[in-house]
Amino acid sequence: MPAGRPPKDEQEHYPELTELASWFRQALVSAGYGTPNAFVRTGFAGKAAVYGVHNASRLLTLEFTKALATALGRDPAEVVPIWTRAKDARDRATAAEQQSTRPRLTSWAELPLPALALRNLLEAQSRSADRLPYDVLDVKEPPLSAIYVRQQMRAALPPSRDTGGPGAHGTPTTGPESPHAHASSPDRDTVLPLTEIFERPGHLLVTGEPGSGKSTLTNHVTWLLARIWLRQESSLDAPATEPLVPLRIAARALVEHSGSWSAALCHAAKESMGHSLVAEADPGLFTGRVQGAQWLVMVDGLDEITDRQARAQLIRVIAQHARSDGDYRFLVTTRPLPEIELTPLRGASFSSYRMEPFSRAELRNFATQWFRAQGHGPVETEAAAARFLQETEDGRLSELVQNPLLATIAAVSATVDPHRPLPANRLSLYQLFHDHLVSRSTGRPQQGGELTGWIGQVRQQLVESLARHRIESDGSLTGAARQWVHDHRPADLPLTGRWEAELRHLLLGTGLLVPQGDDLRFLHHSFAEFLAARSYAGQIPPDFPELDSWAAKGLGEAEHTLALFTFCLWAERADCDADLIVDHLLRRTVDERDPVNLAGLLVAEGVRVSGQKWSEILQRLQDTVRNTTDESDLSEAFTTLSALADRPGTADRLRRLAASRVLTVSQRLGALDALSRVSAPSEAEALLADILPDAYGQLATAARISLGVGTAAQAAVLARSHSVREGIRADSWETAIAAEALEVLGKPDQVEQLAREVLADRSARAGDIQRAARAWLKATQGGCADELVETPGLHRDARDLLARTLEEAGEPAAAARLAEHTLRTGRATARQLKNAADIWARVHGKDRSDAILDALRFATPAGSQPSHLAAWLTRAAAEAGETELAAEWARQPSPHPSFPPPERSRW
Repeated sequence: MPAGRPPKDEQEHYPELTELASWFRQALVSAGYGTPNAFVRTGFAGKAAVYGVHNASRLLTLEFTKALATALGRDPAEVVPIWTRAKDARDRATAAEQQSTRPRLTSWAELPLPALALRNLLEAQSRSADRLPYDVLDVKEPPLSAIYVRQQMRAALPPSRDTGGPGAHGTPTTGPESPHAHASSPDRDTVLPLTEIFERPGHLLVTGEPGSGKSTLTNHVTWLLARIWLRQESSLDAPATEPLVPLRIAARALVEHSGSWSAALCHAAKESMGHSLVAEADPGLFTGRVQGAQWLVMVDGLDEITDRQARAQLIRVIAQHARSDGDYRFLVTTRPLPEIELTPLRGASFSSYRMEPFSRAELRNFATQWFRAQGHGPVETEAAAARFLQETEDGRLSELVQNPLLATIAAVSATVDPHRPLPANRLSLYQLFHDHLVSRSTGRPQQGGELTGWIGQVRQQLVESLARHRIESDGSLTGAARQWVHDHRPADLPLTGRWEAELRHLLLGTGLLVPQGDDLRFLHHSFAEFLAARSYAGQIPPDFPELDSWAAKGLGEAEHTLALFTFCLWAERADCDADLIVDHLLRRTVDERDPVNLAGLLVAEGVRVSGQKWSEILQRLQDTVRNTTDESDLSEAFTTLSALADRPGTADRLRRLAASRVLTVSQRLGALDALSRVSAPSEAEALLADILPDAYGQLATAARISLGVGTAAQAAVLARSHSVREGIRADSWETAIAAEALEVLGKPDQVEQLAREVLADRSARAGDIQRAARAWLKATQGGCADELVETPGLHRDARDLLARTLEEAGEPAAAARLAEHTLRTGRATARQLKNAADIWARVHGKDRSDAILDALRFATPAGSQPSHLAAWLTRAAAEAGETELAAEWARQPSPHPSFPPPERSRW
């Protein structure tokens, strides 16, 4: 029996049925039927069915269509793929139509009261949060919002979006010291607060080192959004203007389910919230928007999935569901992973951000809130916070407490034992915190039977075994704990009654494990790494037979902390010699990263090496900074030297580097930056004064260093900035770099004046305009965005760079206005048109495809644009729903068959 759309008096033509209609017309002619009506008169099929297929207005069942083929003398198998493509296209069109008619919330003012099922989920999430075991340590927890929400993130452009190059912007470059070097170096990426991150369109990928605040970020966002829906917080505090429904889940929980996407989300929600849910969640809740609002799916800890294939599969699944303007918006957190693993997300409209470390002001705010929460009065709070800040001001500890987790551990230690000096390295901080937990938990009276007594004796081995289980697999910790007890319990120890519940209670009592649904998880993944490292380090023989594989872990990103802890703990053993590790690292030649930095970091963490090996490390680091021109390598080497600045001989070498006239300004400033941690301000001022006369493009770096040295150093940088700007041969470049330095020094009025000069200069290069615009945007916190868009006479290179700079600075609407001009006029290179289309798509999604279609019309085969641009725009047009125009263009011959294939669309 025929199926499909019902017949209409005036049949509508459906583009998705065009191919099937063409096949049917050809089959009619080949069979000798001059008109559809001639075939109708055979009586084989009714008029509505025949004309429906002929006019591309009706899709019949597959069996009926095959019967038509047989009646027309054609092989029925011939029509099957044609019919299948038509059905798939029709289903997509129907789904799109249903999606477009589904209610959508666009404003918090329209927020409905949550339905019962949603309310259950929101209440559970508003109560759950990752916490250190404050109760075990008798420490009071400060409000989360008072500590972490002021942390900022740095926009990090992936390699695929770095379109630099000698001719890409009309800006000549001759090397790192070029006076016209491009302004988009890694350390110039835009720093943005949380609210501006969410205002930018698309999905979010947030990376950071262990303890940098990634999980706390997702916890805070979840807590805030849930409470807004429950009317416990004001929508004025929402991080985004469009209503979002929070769903925070552990990445591990997603890989444990092989069903549908909605079922996987439901399973992960149950695993993450457990008994906090009053009733079981239903998978149907997660099939699409809920009460018209988009889901904000926060996938936390992607790097904690140990199985690389499982992690890659999850990344592909997330990318598949991360459609532009779809039902789900994603926020994915992870430690840095190899770029190749993240490629699917780059093609799915994900913007990348890095967690910024605590600034000194943020650390001061943290300390004040922390000690106030301990019940101190104003005077005691101020004294305790001042003591904490003074103790963490100098040496290696000043760098460590820029990490929020390490700052919290240090604050816990300062609260539990205020008279004990704080450790000076990361490993000692973890060890001290662990010791506090062990002493408090073992000191409390334990009620229970023989199992409790035995677990108390072997608790350390059990917890370390669970830590190794977590590092090596994604399996259940509860199951692993039960198996360990079975395998290691004394033969005469019976497991009776509710022993599994007793075991769970004992493990939670350590403070190192917290509940996750019916399972357990470690308080923080870095604690699992620390405990696993204790186990590994105790079992690795003194000759370290697997040293090469452990060195590879240490030089990677995901397992760096685990390897660092393992090396340090192994070296503490009396029968082990740390020189073995250092010697191996210094002789490795196959790594992209210089292993000397890992060797230096081990020393900074307190590992003792011989004088000879220490001299080798220092010499290698010095050679690196003298001989490299790579910014990344230089930065890493100086970071290591900074961590070692208080070690014997380091400061002297840094002084010589900073004073050397044969080194570049960047090298000398890097040395001064590291030295300033341990030198007297007067010495740093004198060295900076010696460097400044040669500083041009590095003025902003000099300004940043001067902030930590003193007012005299800042005055010297200010004077140099004016001198550079007022030089006889000064042009827009000198004006732009002066504006950058003045922004760092906090001179917004002068920044505005210089930026206006650059923008008004018709001969200004694109890179100079970008520098000046970025400085002005920072100085005004985006307040000048509209004025930048209205800048008259911008040439195409400057418009391209300025649009991308505005988007990076958290001004997507302004960026889209510049992109629209490029797309509608077509006066741009292929790369610039693609950049503009990227911006337009990220800002407007598929709601407004008109500007991209204008660009497609300019990119004709008769024009001068390369074919790969037109092919990409054709795909963009098709994805925007303009299938007819895309198909018409795609049928035209390409005049440039040798050009590379189009890049994947990001939307």
